[in-house]
Amino acid sequence: MKNETKIKIIISLEKILKELKLKYLPKPKFTSDIEYKELSKLLKSNSRYAPLVLDRNYKILTQESLAEFLRLNDISEETYIKEENDCDNFAFKTWLAIREWATQASVGVVIGDNPKEGKHAWNILIVDTDGTLELISIEPQTDMFSDFSDKKIDRVIL
Repeated sequence: MKNETKIKIIISLEKILKELKLKYLPKPKFTSDIEYKELSKLLKSNSRYAPLVLDRNYKILTQESLAEFLRLNDISEETYIKEENDCDNFAFKTWLAIREWATQASVGVVIGDNPKEGKHAWNILIVDTDGTLELISIEPQTDMFSDFSDKKIDRVIL
């Protein structure tokens, strides 16, 4: 069998496994909808530069629903390799996985300062707490949630 055929088979199997995984994951739980203007305003107040909000409408995903998804997702178990599979790789892989599971989720990637290492990339979740929108940080290498208020960010992509 030619290498090209083997690669096509592997890609097909990966696609089937991905579809099965998405099929059996718990359904995402949302609290409300949010339009890009409101989202942009919230994100701009926490960022040095204008946020990149790519869609017109988003859904506010519950933190509990996302925590369950992250528990079942294996991205955080990947090996950290500086400059090859580091914070930006984890953040973008996690963002993509969440958006495949919950297509309109108000989840994004943040690039900002880490006092210990310089620039850092992580994820952000917008939640609705009793009618107040809040930003929650997600460290994609550990799946840990934390308060967003102490973070210094340059750019947000949603």
